[in-house]
Amino acid sequence: MDASHPLNARTFFAFLLALIAGVTGPLQGQPLTLLSLSGDTGSFVSVGTNSYTMSAQGRGSASGYDQLSFAQRPLEGDFDFQVQMASLVISDPFVRAGLMLRSGPTTNGPFAAVFASSPLAGCFFESRSSTGGTSIRATATGGFPATQPELWLRLKRTGTTVTGYTSTDARSWVQLGSMSFNWTRETRFGLAVSSQNNAIPTTARFLSLTPTTDLAESTLDHLREGVHPSSRRTGLVFSEIFYNPIASTNGSQRSAFIEVANHGDIFQDLSGWTLAGGIHYRFPDRFRLEAGAMVVVAADPTTLLSSSDDPPTLGPWTGSLKKSGDSIELRDAIGAIKLQVAFDSEAPWPLIAGHAGHSLVLTSPSYGEADPRAWGPSHYRDGSPGRRDPSHASPDEPVVINEFLAHSETLVSDFIELFNRSNHEVDLSGRVLTDSLNTHRFRMPAGTRIAAGTHRAWNATQLGFRLKSTGETVFFVSADGRRALDVIRFTPQEIGVSSGRFPDGSSRFHRLSSPSPGLFNSSRRAEDLVINELFYNPPGGDADEFIELHHRGASPIDLADWQLRGGIQFDFPQGYRLEPGQQIVVAKDPSRLRLNHLSL
Repeated sequence: MDASHPLNARTFFAFLLALIAGVTGPLQGQPLTLLSLSGDTGSFVSVGTNSYTMSAQGRGSASGYDQLSFAQRPLEGDFDFQVQMASLVISDPFVRAGLMLRSGPTTNGPFAAVFASSPLAGCFFESRSSTGGTSIRATATGGFPATQPELWLRLKRTGTTVTGYTSTDARSWVQLGSMSFNWTRETRFGLAVSSQNNAIPTTARFLSLTPTTDLAESTLDHLREGVHPSSRRTGLVFSEIFYNPIASTNGSQRSAFIEVANHGDIFQDLSGWTLAGGIHYRFPDRFRLEAGAMVVVAADPTTLLSSSDDPPTLGPWTGSLKKSGDSIELRDAIGAIKLQVAFDSEAPWPLIAGHAGHSLVLTSPSYGEADPRAWGPSHYRDGSPGRRDPSHASPDEPVVINEFLAHSETLVSDFIELFNRSNHEVDLSGRVLTDSLNTHRFRMPAGTRIAAGTHRAWNATQLGFRLKSTGETVFFVSADGRRALDVIRFTPQEIGVSSGRFPDGSSRFHRLSSPSPGLFNSSRRAEDLVINELFYNPPGGDADEFIELHHRGASPIDLADWQLRGGIQFDFPQGYRLEPGQQIVVAKDPSRLRLNHLSL
């Protein structure tokens, strides 16, 4: 049975103007009506400036029956509309919100729709060809992730064919499915929402319901893994960790936070569960996290306050996350560890998260949350608390810092080189090279481009600043300042020796045999002094540990100011020289060795 709720004149007029923008003919002058096909009188739609908020309950459009809310109007003939999915409360893993075309307002009638759902279900096209028939769900190969608010839905009718699409930018569309129909009744078009749960309502917020202008189609590039658990112990995951907020030029700074998501198949009651490690937080009693939903726990939740239709923000916690890296645990009500990660601000963990104001995002959960390879930097600075990080964000930027010289000789100036490791040209206009995030020292002029597989280098004079030979951090930043595209950190540099990726564009930096600005990097430098032997797990205990160095060059080496760093710390004494062919042992306890040695 239909329950119709006409909107007031002002609300209708605002919605009508937005819906029919650029469209003439049958839409004009037709009334807008909210149909609650589940009979739920608690459903509502409100209209703001270019936005629409709907709340609904019910179990959707499966298996021949309808339980959903439908804000609609009659619409005949061809059309092509898009809408931005701003937010969606996850009431169930298969919650639905999107665009729908129906054969009349009758409950259980034929329809075609494109929906956004939870991170678990993603986006899909759903249709029913006959009254009371079983609905069919279709999606892109491999699924299309639900990444509100960077998510657009599109529904197009051409003759008797209806096609559903989705996009992360409203410029290039991925087809989810289509259906052909021969409906005899009047067709109606609008926004449809269902919580998929009769006991829990959902709220969806839509933006910019307009005719589609960019019509390009593409295929989905899977740059990140899908949504699944990172541990066999629980379906929950640490989906995002923001541990090193960096203040902006105006002094504002977002709170540190930890995002927990339910990638399991059923809800999880978190009563008595705790976050432990560098911080401590106890979840409220009877706090329930639905499958596909997420919650944000913040050091200062007042700086991350969510609106009523966003995931909850909890906190504050006690303790703090160290900016140099820390550990986090998720423990259940009896104290058993369900998740555990010890992250770091240095490689192999993402430097962008450690030093450029981005968060850590779980991009490859199959590695397990404790493995650095499971994590990537957030697409934007300050992270994406309470929503999935944009799916189009590649773990590998196309253009990277490829080589630098920070301690130049007379004939070779300091320089920074970029390399385009993609197969397409990249526009660098407005992008920034700097050694300070809040001081954009060198902004690339308009029209600066870099061809596929080529290099661009700038010396200190062109950059307007020199690199510190004693070591520092260099940032490659997007034109709008919202993203750090690449970050390198280096320690004191030897005069005239550049560092670069070898081969070009690879993940690791090495000292190079000679500087090569604007060219393919030279080979790795053959070092005269090498680690020749390492004893790190002696049966007699740590006191027997040692490191042996060997001089394989042709000239004496003055080891003044040289250091050993990593798991140990050792500074070589002033005036210590190593002759060609000579070896030296640096030991934990020199008294336990009968060799020429220094003490760790």
